[in-house]
Amino acid sequence: MAMHRVLAWAMILAAAAAWPAAAQAPGRADLAAFTVSDVGVDETADSATQAKDLAIKKGQRVAFERLMQRLVGGEQRPPALDDAKIEELVQGFEVEQERRSGTRWIARMTYVFRPDPVRALLRGGGIEYIEAAGKPILLVPALEVAGGLALWDGAGAWRGAWIKVDAASRLQPIVMPRGDRRDQGLLPPDKAQALDEESLRALMGAYRTTDVALATAKLRRDLGSNKIALDVTVEFRGASGPKTMVQSFESAGEGEGAEAALLDAAVSALAARMETDFRREARIPATGPLARLAARAPVGGLQEWLRLRERLGGVAAIRRVDITAMSTSGMALTLHHHGDAQQLAAVLGAREIELVERDGFWTVRLRPATARP
Repeated sequence: MAMHRVLAWAMILAAAAAWPAAAQAPGRADLAAFTVSDVGVDETADSATQAKDLAIKKGQRVAFERLMQRLVGGEQRPPALDDAKIEELVQGFEVEQERRSGTRWIARMTYVFRPDPVRALLRGGGIEYIEAAGKPILLVPALEVAGGLALWDGAGAWRGAWIKVDAASRLQPIVMPRGDRRDQGLLPPDKAQALDEESLRALMGAYRTTDVALATAKLRRDLGSNKIALDVTVEFRGASGPKTMVQSFESAGEGEGAEAALLDAAVSALAARMETDFRREARIPATGPLARLAARAPVGGLQEWLRLRERLGGVAAIRRVDITAMSTSGMALTLHHHGDAQQLAAVLGAREIELVERDGFWTVRLRPATARP
């Protein structure tokens, strides 16, 4: 058994010497951030074929502009490219809802951009950008009522407002639980109000997420303005650590529809705030000196190390990894990276890698669910 252990670690040492790993094909986390869907095109030309070519070209420009808004945001100016340069960045596209006549072509398009060339373009322009889409947050709406919380169907229009959020197009995705009998059993109102860790973990496990947010709303009548007001507390729990978001809202008008409009406006503002917080944490500087972070990597064998190495090798923010020591319990690494440690942790989290600090020491490892095949 001891000889087998020595041989296994000799194989790991040989594999470690081959760092950095060969370039990997873009993974799902890459493609999620670099995919732009629901691009509407409608062009007319001398023939349907010419109209289609024109529509695809114009559509890819619209998709590129949306991609830049997603990755860069409104604080920086994205690079200006001609159609030929944009086309070089397109990995592929899909056509849906196609309609045509003799001279017209109409469709909905999905464009997938090549992650590494887009990143290189942004870094070359000194533009900070988002490395990859974040891990989904399971969001549970709750309504504060007399005697406690109302969840699921009891949350009524508040839950309905969250269901309308365009979760798929966000860099920080939001997952809405179904609220069926299973969900109600996993997280009853009293457990939600107590933020019971075991119940929250069970609900996250059911939806295969690592973070959950309980968004509790309280409707009231503002005594000063006599308008409907809404106080919201969002409690986050899970892999990203506990945090709280508090915000109040007031209806713009009165009468029929005022409450529904207030709920919709509040959800829109809170979802935007969650997206902004994610962007701030995950944005990677494009220039400047590399930071160095020493971390322990506890791995149980060659296959686990190869999976960790592959994941780290696909992170554009990490420019180099040095292996500084090895033992039977793992290895010591130095990560040379852009951004600070918290930004790097957010980026790695999107790739199922945990980067955690405890008592001044950092540990990097695959999330337990992905450590073994």
